[in-house]
Amino acid sequence: MNGGNWVVIWPVNVDYRIDAPLSFHGNFESVITQAFDLYRDADTPLFAAANRIQCLISVSDRPRERR
Repeated sequence: MNGGNWVVIWPVNVDYRIDAPLSFHGNFESVITQAFDLYRDADTPLFAAANRIQCLISVSDRPRERR
C-alpha cells in the first residue's frame, strides 16, 4: 500500500492557501485531518477522507456521514 500513485478528487470549487512554514505530526490520516482542520471555521469548510487501499483522497464541502 505504500508508494502508490495517489489521486485527489476535489470536485468543489473552493480551495484555501496554506501559508508556510507549517508542519504536522502523526500518521497519514491525522496529518490530513490537521491540515483541513485549519479551515474548519471558514465560510466554506472543506472535509477530506482518505482511502489507503485505493490511494485516494476525496475532498468535499460536506462532512462525511458516519455509518
